[in-house]
Amino acid sequence: MPENILGIDVSKEVLSVALLSNDTYKHTDIKNDKSGFAKLCTWLESKGLNEVEVCSEATGTYGDGIADFMYSLGHIVRVINPLQIKSFAKAKLSRHKTDKVDASLIAEYGAKFESICYEPLAEDRKELRALYRCTQDLKEQITYCVNHLENENALSISVRDVWYQTKSHYEDQLRALSEKILNIIKAKQELELHFNNLCTIKGVGRETAIAVLAELPRIDSFNSARELAAYVGLTPKHHSSGSSICKRPKISKMGLSGLRKALFFPTMSAMRFNEYFRQFAERLEKAGKAKKVIICAVMRKLIHVIFGILKNKEIFKLEKLSEMSLSTNPHPQAQKTAIV
Repeated sequence: MPENILGIDVSKEVLSVALLSNDTYKHTDIKNDKSGFAKLCTWLESKGLNEVEVCSEATGTYGDGIADFMYSLGHIVRVINPLQIKSFAKAKLSRHKTDKVDASLIAEYGAKFESICYEPLAEDRKELRALYRCTQDLKEQITYCVNHLENENALSISVRDVWYQTKSHYEDQLRALSEKILNIIKAKQELELHFNNLCTIKGVGRETAIAVLAELPRIDSFNSARELAAYVGLTPKHHSSGSSICKRPKISKMGLSGLRKALFFPTMSAMRFNEYFRQFAERLEKAGKAKKVIICAVMRKLIHVIFGILKNKEIFKLEKLSEMSLSTNPHPQAQKTAIV
């Protein structure tokens, strides 16, 4: 068990901090900016601490600043799934929900359980992720405009023109961002290699390759394709108890919903045009699996293939994958596939 755990509850403007040391808690609040980070260092020094283990919840961009700052100072940083903290609080029958209580819970969780160590993304990867997510938001806005224009004859000319201009503006911005994304990929040799290798998978186009590179952390963070599938939320979730409760398994969905969404249509395309995935889908169909089960299974298989391509820095090789499938005889339990 680590000696000094720093639990941080993150909000937009304030960080609530709880220091767990020798089974006692000390609390402070700091601003969520550089001046607040400096104040935190001074506060830790006043306690005679030069090294702590930092734990915080994954809260999007609001928590990136403090995580990167503490990592740069050499501290161990762990960014924990909020669902884990919420479940931990329920297990302790915690009756209160305040920033101070949450910070203490995060520190206690960090002391009792190990989590993956945080590593900041390189600046180009951060930029790539931000630009990609912005393009997804722009696409939603374009769809919003298109929906308003479905019945354009019922709109006045001035209103219709506004929606057309707005749609055109978003489309211009989307094209500009897409070009920036490709420039970032081309400027980095490793990113360009991964991008080109992913595009060799029949069914996976440029948009999907960009989504994978933008949303996934470093592939070295995962020891196996199974770990990556769990991270994306494509592993089965079973629910059974005794002899009376036995629900159909579903995919966990405890992962990157954006990436799962980006993989859906490429999966459908791969089932039609990629021999490897088509044969896999046909085997499941002959086994009597439902359509949704097959789609989820192929999507998970696609993630496994993506893991191999990124890990080994290789192109898609049908012959190699076919040989592996023939030589592998998985446990019957592994054949059970989840549904949405």
